Amino acid sequence: MNDKILLRGTVTSELRECPGRFKEDYLQVELKCSRRGGNSKDVDCKGPFDVLKIYFQRDMSGLHLLTNDVKIQLIGEICTYSYFNKNSGKEHTNTFVMCRSFKVCNSQEENERDVDEVDLIGTLCKKHDLRITAAGKALTSTIMKVMGEGHTSFIPCIFWQRHAEQVDELPEGITFNLSGRLQSRDYTKKTGDKEVVRTTYEVVVHKFGMTENFIKALAQYSI
Repeated sequence: MNDKILLRGTVTSELRECPGRFKEDYLQVELKCSRRGGNSKDVDCKGPFDVLKIYFQRDMSGLHLLTNDVKIQLIGEICTYSYFNKNSGKEHTNTFVMCRSFKVCNSQEENERDVDEVDLIGTLCKKHDLRITAAGKALTSTIMKVMGEGHTSFIPCIFWQRHAEQVDELPEGITFNLSGRLQSRDYTKKTGDKEVVRTTYEVVVHKFGMTENFIKALAQYSI
């Protein structure tokens, strides 16, 4: 499996229809996960939190249990698809988690920390120039092409510090595996005279390495 995500968090919305081409066959909820390994069910947990879109097939068993404020654990895939937005006149990307299986947490699991663990094997198909943030940290963002279960996704990934410097030296087209977490990030975009708050989703990479092609690239570029 080239694309796997394990999540444990708290449902923060009612089950509702998915947009676009997924409307007939899928339903969705929003899932809140503590970014620092806290427990989103704990009222004293201050965050920050990531709020992720989770899609479920309509015929999946147990969907009636997905109510607001219930804590669940799931295994799924990160999926993306592009669509044309008539309002903006531009192509947009929808990023979500396709659930493959889930369970409602029992009373003991409700007290355990949230989980957000991503493992991908993908091809580096686009990367942006390495930059240094105002805090003096190296950062680069990439798009990874990942072959999922019956689909291909183009997943945004963020690399920091030495990982950013290493990826910056690699050629596009190289294949490697990575692990990290899926985050949601709000940003403000100016549209005409208005400022609109939007949300993007990206994998923050904690570590990466070693497919055969990646090892060859390391040798070639002496990283």
